[in-house]
Amino acid sequence: MNDEEFKKLLIEYDHPDHLIKMAKTKWQKAVAIEFVNQDKKMSGIEKDVNWVKRLTMSIFAVVVIAAVAQYVGPLFQTIFG
Repeated sequence: MNDEEFKKLLIEYDHPDHLIKMAKTKWQKAVAIEFVNQDKKMSGIEKDVNWVKRLTMSIFAVVVIAAVAQYVGPLFQTIFG
């Protein structure tokens, strides 16, 4: 396998650990290892982003509920009070 074929596999292949086993030259092995490292970092970042999204949505929901409660309380007092 030459370097051009390896580059195509790097773009198309979705399982990065298998690339290390397929690499034959030092350059291919170095690229495959870096690709695996970057893939692991990206999956960690994705988990962090999902956590931040959930936290943001929770805070938004609490703020909306508090704003509605603040508006509805005095409204009921004026109508029924």
